[in-house]
Amino acid sequence: MKIYIEGGSGNVPGLKQLSNELYGKAYASRGLRKFYYGFTPYTSGYEDHFCQITFEVEGTSAQLEFLRIVESRFSIIRVDAEDASKEGEAITQWGKDHEQRSLPKEVKVPKKVAGALAEVEDARAVKLLVAALTGDYPDYQEAFKAMGELGEVALAPLIAALEQNGDWPVRVRAAIALGKLGDARAVKPLSVAVKDDEEWPVRKDAANALGELGDARAVEPLLVALKEKKDDYSYEVQMAAAAALAKLGDPKAAGPLADVLKRDHEWPVRQAAAQALGEIGDARAAEPLRAALKDAEERVQASAAEALEAVTSRAGSKVRAGDATRAPGETKTASATKAAPSGKGAAEPAVRITAPEQAPPPARPSPAPQPARTETRLLLLGMNLLLTVLTLACCAVTAYCFLLADDASGAAQICGALSVLGTVALLIFTLAGWSSMGRQG
Repeated sequence: MKIYIEGGSGNVPGLKQLSNELYGKAYASRGLRKFYYGFTPYTSGYEDHFCQITFEVEGTSAQLEFLRIVESRFSIIRVDAEDASKEGEAITQWGKDHEQRSLPKEVKVPKKVAGALAEVEDARAVKLLVAALTGDYPDYQEAFKAMGELGEVALAPLIAALEQNGDWPVRVRAAIALGKLGDARAVKPLSVAVKDDEEWPVRKDAANALGELGDARAVEPLLVALKEKKDDYSYEVQMAAAAALAKLGDPKAAGPLADVLKRDHEWPVRQAAAQALGEIGDARAAEPLRAALKDAEERVQASAAEALEAVTSRAGSKVRAGDATRAPGETKTASATKAAPSGKGAAEPAVRITAPEQAPPPARPSPAPQPARTETRLLLLGMNLLLTVLTLACCAVTAYCFLLADDASGAAQICGALSVLGTVALLIFTLAGWSSMGRQG
């Protein structure tokens, strides 16, 4: 018969003790003389742990006696007959007074994640990790929410999946899960992935995860990812890196972000850089953000305007906070103390009382632009005269072909038609030239 009991490897010492007693003939007087005994713990691949005891003995009374011994030490889930003709009666009698419960459900671990979970013994953790790494809907949503509860149990298999799995969607989900887990030990493998993984979705989600972890060590690899140009989708990675740097808020990212804002040819990347500069709030970002107000893409202009407002308002708050510590009208001189005149005592801190600063006078309007240079006007005049002469010449050729030619050959007709087209084109250019000449004047 097969007896299933609750619990996994924790039952092993007790099961070994029972084996020693059985083979030591401790229960020979109770009919357990010739028998077979073995056990197998199940600690992975199921929703919960359990052990299976295999026991063979002749006689219904001996079988029931063994069941009573097991029940006194363990919690029995169910009992099944291996040979119904020999064990059916004992199991039937047992079932009259005991509930036959279902075994824990099997968790199917796909081959693509089996290696990462090989050392995980917690059945609940296996279930959640499988759901997280394979994206089984809807379990993976629950799995990500529960990641924080798994702690160290989840860390090692997730890192193994990120570093070693050949299936890139699994690596993507491992990166996402590591970000949810919040363990700082994931910074190093995620930093390698954001720079070196061959697939852009993995690099993108590794950048997102580094932003969620909030560890300052992530700044350097994110700055590398910010400027990557590996493939046509690198802009996705760059945008994720900019957003992650914004979450970290390290001021040393302001310079590289400003450079990307100025030079990158992908407008979504420039927009992400502008937004990140606004969130970091470093005062040095004000100038590149002002320059971005003239960006060719309107969406970049709008993001730069919002970021510039955030930066300037934060800088203004700092100035007001500093001024609040001084009395109105008081400003300290550059030197806290001055040398005392000869023969006098020690110098006192110099404080100067000043009147409130006057607003600067309004700026004078810029002078109107000067007229075009004489050389330019002469050049336009010459070109217009040349166009006029060419137009008149085409008119003459047209008149000759259609009015003065003695024969109406096909060649003359073709020449006349071309002359008409040339005349019209030159007339247009001539009128445009004289019009431009008038505007320049």
